[in-house]
This record gives sequence, C-alpha cells and structure tokens, in this order.
Amino acid sequence: MKKSIALLTVLGFIILIISISTAILKIYEKYSSSSYSYISQNSLVLKNITNILNNTLQSINGSEIKNIFNTYPPIVSKDGNFILNIKILPINNKININNLIENNKTNNYILNTISNILEYYQILDPLFFEDLLLDTIDKDNLERSADSEIILLNKNFQNGQIYNYHHLKKILDYYASIKDDKTIYKIPWEKYLFFGENKKYILDCNLLSKELATFIGLEIKNDIISCKNIQIDENKKIIKNLHIQAFDKNSSYLIKIKANYILNNQNNTLNFIYDTKEKKVVSVENNFIY
Repeated sequence: MKKSIALLTVLGFIILIISISTAILKIYEKYSSSSYSYISQNSLVLKNITNILNNTLQSINGSEIKNIFNTYPPIVSKDGNFILNIKILPINNKININNLIENNKTNNYILNTISNILEYYQILDPLFFEDLLLDTIDKDNLERSADSEIILLNKNFQNGQIYNYHHLKKILDYYASIKDDKTIYKIPWEKYLFFGENKKYILDCNLLSKELATFIGLEIKNDIISCKNIQIDENKKIIKNLHIQAFDKNSSYLIKIKANYILNNQNNTLNFIYDTKEKKVVSVENNFIY
C-alpha cells in the first residue's frame, strides 16, 4: 500500500513538471514570433508556473513534499529554438538567519547553532562574527563589540535584516578584513542558512541534513534523520523553539524554482521563491526586472 502511495506521489510531480513545461512552451509558441520582449515572457512564465503550483501543491502532505525537489530533464520545442531546464529546491531545510533576533531578544537556539558551526570550522574570533550578525539584524546602531556595527564605517551598508547571500558576503568580507581570517569563507553558509522574513517558518525535519541537525544539537535515534526519529524528550525544547516539523500546507513553507531557458541562442534565468501557504511568489532573484 505504501509503495502504491509513493508511486502516485511521484507520478503527481511528474504531471506537475509536465504541466509547467507545457505552459511555458505554449508561451514560447505564442510569442516567439511576435514583438513581445523578454520582460513579457518572464512575467508570463512566472504567472503560469504560479497558477500550476497553486493547483497542485494543495494536495501534498508531510514527507510527500520531498518528491518535488529534483532537477528535471530539459524540455525542447519542436523547432529547437527553445530549451527549458527546471530545478526545484528546498529552502525550509535550513535555519532562517533573520530569526536570530525575535522581539528584540536573541534566539539562543539559533545563536548556539551558529556558534557550533563556527567552532567546527575553527573560526579565529567566533564571538566577533556573531556580534556582526546580531548588529546587522537588529535595527539600532549600537555596537555589541568594537567595530561590530558595519554601518558606522559604511553608510551604504543595510541594517535590519540580512537580505540575501550577497548581503551576507559583505559581512564575511568585513570579518575577514578586520580579523585577517579567511577561514570564514570555508563555511558553506548556503547549506545551513536562508534569508527569510523575520517570522516563523517550518524547519522541515524530513529534509534536515545530519550535519545541520548536529549543529542544532538534536539527538537522533538510529542515526537516521526523520520527524519520527527526533521525537524524544531531549529534543522537545529545540523542536518547539525552532519550529521543527513536517511540511504543512497551512504554515509558511518556501520552495525555490530555478528556471533556465535558452531562447534563440540566448540564455535567460528566472529564479523565484514560492510560499505554499500564501500561494504566491514572494521573491524573484537574478533578474533586474523584478
């Protein structure tokens, strides 16, 4: 019975990606010979993918969501002038760094996770780097330690949250320059962090890596990461504080769609983040249009 359900789930996502691809190919066929610009095409691609996701993902529950995360085979138009590649990636298998401060208080569970990462990679001055993160995310200009408010030295630096990896890279560069410690670049931050709004997102226990689970401090039964295997008394406080649970369509849950298409020998990229609860695209990346 379980195998049959799993097969149906996989089939459902194959249908999903075929639907997305078909919609985009229809756009290509309709507008490739017209005067529409790439701006219009990107907007239409975005609209069509969003509509398909809205209709499809509402029937998905629990661990089934993991079946959507994949790199799909390229779709090619009949005339060969349009090639589409789609990759769907999880986001809620990482810590939202902007939850490091909540209601003007430091979230010590996230801070401990950061501390464990910094210790593991043998960062020279972990306390200073933690202060840099905290002083970037908070909204004041008061230094936690000497030189920890980057905005006081760089008026163009943004405070209030860490907006994306490019913003984090500025913090890494600043730390490396001040402390002459380039080991900070060895940490694969994109494996551990994402840059969401300052609100509670699910940390999906069915997609959590063993590495991040260790940094968080979770005890794991049978050395296997799953929502079932972390449900022990020792983990209760961490699970509650970090909102660790399985995918739930009634809670904010983000997925990333990377659509790369070649149109008339020109590469185009449309990367966006979709919230399954809000049923909408919440951000579009790598495109100056948006």
